[in-house]
Amino acid sequence: MVKHDLPIRNILFDIEGTLVFKKRPVPGAVETVRYIHSAGYKAKFLTNITRHSPGAIAKDLQDLGFDIREEQIQTATSACIAFLRRQPQKSCHLVVPDAVVKMFKGILLNDEDPDYVVVSDIGKGFTYEVMDKAFLLLDKGAELIALQKNMFWFDGERKRLDCGAFVAGLEAASGKHAIVMGKPAAEFFSLALEALSASPEETIVVGDDVLTDIMGAGRMRSVLVGTGKFQPGHIKPPYGKHTWFIDSVGDLVSLLKDNAKRSPS
Repeated sequence: MVKHDLPIRNILFDIEGTLVFKKRPVPGAVETVRYIHSAGYKAKFLTNITRHSPGAIAKDLQDLGFDIREEQIQTATSACIAFLRRQPQKSCHLVVPDAVVKMFKGILLNDEDPDYVVVSDIGKGFTYEVMDKAFLLLDKGAELIALQKNMFWFDGERKRLDCGAFVAGLEAASGKHAIVMGKPAAEFFSLALEALSASPEETIVVGDDVLTDIMGAGRMRSVLVGTGKFQPGHIKPPYGKHTWFIDSVGDLVSLLKDNAKRSPS
């Protein structure tokens, strides 16, 4: 059961749609991040973006004015690597962008008879040959790892198909259920809490996506923002699992200050 009277000490932020939307900062987002740092909150910035490394994502955010460091960012890719490093004897066939291949250094690779097929968003790289190779390896006995299962993402003013659409095809063809590394997987959020040495009862999740951010919050309180993927129907059943709703992340500071006043010291 989530306790609403405990102080908030830790914040897990979604990035795309919450802090940044259509390649621009959400109004008030830069100031909100600056405030949470100055006020002593511990923060982790979580994303299902798999085309870029945490360092590249941090650089893009810094260019937009955010005070966010590489080590504060957790991606679905970094969660996958943590999972694989706990199984050093297991091998993988990678369907991932060239930009993140170097993150898999030290992971055993095998393109003929792997234990896992790891699928990320590779955009136009999702050719018939790539998908058929992945299917054949799954059919031979490999398990399927999906870095995330988002169905679409915003590229400027338009939507583009994301990794989840192709993972769904592989699941249907192979009859296998993908192990998901990114949001809303409980292990993804547990990894972030571990990095902060944080308890779920004193942590909130802030995001725009009811299917990944809010669903993944579990025992943590959650803040749904009205930007990005948010739709008006998301504040009602069967959604409506959030603790609070705010119009945008720019309103988070007021919520935090109110919580600080109401919570026991």
